[in-house]
Amino acid sequence: MHCPDYSLRNSVATLALSVLTACATEVVREPVTFSAQAPSTQPDYVVEAAIAVSSNSGYERRVPAGSRWRLVGTIPQGDVYRRVDDVFSIEGAHMHEAFLVVAQGQLVGFYLPVEKSYSPARSAVPIAVQRRQQ
Repeated sequence: MHCPDYSLRNSVATLALSVLTACATEVVREPVTFSAQAPSTQPDYVVEAAIAVSSNSGYERRVPAGSRWRLVGTIPQGDVYRRVDDVFSIEGAHMHEAFLVVAQGQLVGFYLPVEKSYSPARSAVPIAVQRRQQ
């Protein structure tokens, strides 16, 4: 015996599951004033140990050990570092190029240069950097 009601419920459940898994959370961000540093005066810094950090959208990103970063400016939340040897990004409903925001030895969030905004990390994580010899 065929039960069309069961088939309809399966179709609705499958559609609902597809919609739920396809929707990513938007990266929360707030506009900030960025004060740039003169690029030629800043040394590179190297991350000593890999760290995992979660953006406020829930996606985890890894800052790799040995990656090079340069201080490019400041925002009210901390110092802003741009990756020198690659591009770093965070993810939500969209991908965003991101610079690290560090305050008192902790990675506290991300500066999004295209959006000119700050996105806090889900929680601050300690970050150890070493000044690179030129």
